[in-house]
Amino acid sequence: MWTALSWGAGTFAMGIINDHYGFGWNFVLYAAFAVIQLLAVGFSVDPTKRSKSDGAPLENPQKEVLMKVLTHKHTIAFFVEIFVFAMGMGVIEKGLLFVFMIRDLKASTTLCGACVGVTVLFELPVFQYSEKILQTLGHDGIVSIAYCCYIVRVFGYTMLTPETKHWILALELLHGFTFAGFWIAAVEHTRALTPPGWSSTMQSLLTGTYQCFGQGIGAIAGGFVMKHLGSAILYRSTATMVTALLMYKIVIALFVPSMSTTPTLVQASFHEDVRDLEVSEKASTEL
Repeated sequence: MWTALSWGAGTFAMGIINDHYGFGWNFVLYAAFAVIQLLAVGFSVDPTKRSKSDGAPLENPQKEVLMKVLTHKHTIAFFVEIFVFAMGMGVIEKGLLFVFMIRDLKASTTLCGACVGVTVLFELPVFQYSEKILQTLGHDGIVSIAYCCYIVRVFGYTMLTPETKHWILALELLHGFTFAGFWIAAVEHTRALTPPGWSSTMQSLLTGTYQCFGQGIGAIAGGFVMKHLGSAILYRSTATMVTALLMYKIVIALFVPSMSTTPTLVQASFHEDVRDLEVSEKASTEL
C-alpha cells in the first residue's frame, strides 16, 4: 500500500518538475532519495533479528512435492493466465501508455504524472481491505472484475482525442481493480498452492512470470504493434485478448469445473504426496 502511495505521489511530482524545470532534475532527485533510502535501511534494520512472523524454516522442504505442484494442470493453467494478462498490462505499465499520450493525445508530462497519481487512488483501498475483498468476492470473482476493468480501460483509450485527453484520468481510476485486485488475488492464490517450505520460491515465480516475462514480452510486442499499426490497433487487440481470458474463465467455471484453477484440489494432491514421502523416508530409516 505504501509503495503504491509513494509511486503515485512521486510520478505526479516528476511530471510537474519535468514541465517546469527540465527532465534532468528528476535524476538528481532520484539519486537524493536513493541515498536517503539506503541510510534509512542501514540505520533501522538489524540483520541479527528475525521477524516473529517468519517462523522456523523447514530443514528439508520436499523438491518432489514442489515439482508435483508446478506440473499440476491447475497450477499450469494459473500461471499461463498470469502470463497472458501480464502481457496486456505490459502495454500500459512499461511506458507505452505515455508514448500514446504524448504522441497521439498531445499530453503534457504533468498529465502523464497525474495519470499515475490517479491510479493509486483506488489501489490504496483495494490493498487496505484486501482480506475482506477476497473473502467477499473470491479469487475468480476478483479476477473477472479485473478483466472487465481492463477491457473498458484500454478500449476507452482508443476513443480519446487531443481535445478529450483529460478523460484518461477517469479511465485510470479503473487501475485499482485492474492491477491491485488482480494482484491480491494472484498472491493469495499462489500462497494457497504453495507446498510447505517453498513460499519464497512460489511468490518469486509469480512475480517473475508477471513483471518480467509477461510484461516484458507484452511491452516488446506492443511497441512493435504501436509503431507499425498504431495505438488504436494495439489497445483494441489487447482488449480482445483479455476478453478471451474472461470468456475462458466463464466457460471453465460453467462447463468444465474440474479444470477450474481452484487451489483446493492441488492442496489435497500435494498434502497426499507429503504423507507418502514421510512414510517412505520413515521406512528407509527403519531399514
